[in-house]
Amino acid sequence: MRHVTLIPHSGARAQFEVVASIRNPSENHRANFLASKLSCDRAEVAGFVRLYHDSGYWVEVFAVAGRELLAGPFDPDAPAPARILF
Repeated sequence: MRHVTLIPHSGARAQFEVVASIRNPSENHRANFLASKLSCDRAEVAGFVRLYHDSGYWVEVFAVAGRELLAGPFDPDAPAPARILF
């Protein structure tokens, strides 16, 4: 298993939302959403990404403020990312 490492681009503390989807999020399907987890801790976010990806779900990471996509979407059929840079 490859580990996800979140590397900060600044010293600011941010809140993240990890979103798991059944299908490719770009399809905008009504029944696509599966689960969402909020966290301020990058290690915890990495754990959520790894958990959902390894369980076979599409995964995205958003900034809670502004709903900006920070990482993903990660395809469950592709290898897990070694690092997430944002």
